[in-house]
Amino acid sequence: IKRFIIGVAIGLYTGFAIMYALSSAEHQQMHDLLEQHGIEEPDHWRGNRWHLIYMKIEEIKSSGFERTILGVDDNSGFFSYIAVHNTNLGPALGGCRYYDYESECSQYVDTLKLAEGMTYKNALANLEWGGGKATIQAIPKTEEVWEMFAELVNYLEGSYYTSGDVGTTTEDMQVISKYTDYIVYGRKDSGVATAYGLFNSILALLEFLDQTQKLPIIKTLAIQGLGKVGIRLLEFCSYMY
Repeated sequence: IKRFIIGVAIGLYTGFAIMYALSSAEHQQMHDLLEQHGIEEPDHWRGNRWHLIYMKIEEIKSSGFERTILGVDDNSGFFSYIAVHNTNLGPALGGCRYYDYESECSQYVDTLKLAEGMTYKNALANLEWGGGKATIQAIPKTEEVWEMFAELVNYLEGSYYTSGDVGTTTEDMQVISKYTDYIVYGRKDSGVATAYGLFNSILALLEFLDQTQKLPIIKTLAIQGLGKVGIRLLEFCSYMY
């Protein structure tokens, strides 16, 4: 029995020593890579969450954009772009779109177009925010996926703030907020406010064209998609007749 106990103790000690050596080696490898590129090791990469070092982050040069980055984790299938279009008015603000894209190219193009659109939207609303956007190729949602996305947001060191968008929920935002401070979200579904804003835009257009806020029978209103915004917009528009 004594030999058995000693054997188990030696085995455990050896196992922990090997794990520590691997962790230290991975840490040193990451440190050397950051030093090679003149980047200081961020605080949020220190500690015991070293599984995230396997996420590769690549800077992409996009004409007309301040920064574009790509985060990829081969183990989980995580694939995400973040584009910062303009920060003249303040840090870039734009939601995270969680969507099943047909190709990497379509996801990249969508990210850039949405990021540029956010620059104009925030400026028109007289907000002290610039324009940016994030997209994630839809895979099964896990806390690890949101943690990796948060690490990607942290990589930009406050030049981009994320928020909700197509495919994400308030619950998703709450998980992301555990791993990054660069996030803006409300406790309630933003779909109602977005739909109400669209509804009032329609009313303003009708007022301009026909001097009325009622929808004439001869006009047709088409709503593409009945998600968390479209279905609410349909409800608001039902009061126009």
